[in-house]
Amino acid sequence: MEAHITVRGEGAAPDGGLLDWLRREPELRGCVKVEPRPSAGGDDAMAVPVGIVVSLLGQPVAYALLRSVRTWIEHRKPAVEFEVETERGRFHYKLVDASAGENAEVIRGLTDLIRDPQPPAAPAPDSTASSG
Repeated sequence: MEAHITVRGEGAAPDGGLLDWLRREPELRGCVKVEPRPSAGGDDAMAVPVGIVVSLLGQPVAYALLRSVRTWIEHRKPAVEFEVETERGRFHYKLVDASAGENAEVIRGLTDLIRDPQPPAAPAPDSTASSG
């Protein structure tokens, strides 16, 4: 599964933006790439989107993405807008500040999109084993 992330605003900056942040995450190495996105035009800084694709190759990568986004939100400057889309749906959010409430809401939205929909099944009992 892939997570397609569009970032607008200060978080779209090539240096120090979310793309740069994710590329420095060891667990995401080789899983992050740029996705070309057309500019909406105009002078508005929020109109210059950056597209990021993260290949979610298993739960460790998904958890690394969640952890990295949470930390990035806590350390970034205000005014960033981003959207994450996976095969399970889309999550759009415009962050005004790095409050704990906003951070928690973003992480809940992302978790719903990338978590494993079903926990691994418990192994079935071995029906060939003797009981005696």
